[in-house]
Amino acid sequence: TTETTETTTMTSDAMAKVSEVFWHTFEDTGASCWCVRVEDEDGESTTMSITKSVPRARKIPSDGGERPVLVSGEIRLLLAEWDDRTRIDRARRAKAKLKAAKAA
Repeated sequence: TTETTETTTMTSDAMAKVSEVFWHTFEDTGASCWCVRVEDEDGESTTMSITKSVPRARKIPSDGGERPVLVSGEIRLLLAEWDDRTRIDRARRAKAKLKAAKAA
């Protein structure tokens, strides 16, 4: 389950909400790790592993009762990674929105 507390942060060109850290198992691979859900200004959300941006999270077991709490620098690193991963899709959606607005 995902915690409801979120952090809203401005990236280079978008507002994004970052959920609290939660343990997630990816259905396609069966791999499990600490993740966050990042939601953009349009409500599109992406589940991201935090282990690349927050290496200390690899050392925290899922059953230890302890959950990583992200500090602002780690959130900035996660959002930079999210921005790199989703920039093209977000630009395409913005362009389609603009085109639809002009057509209306």
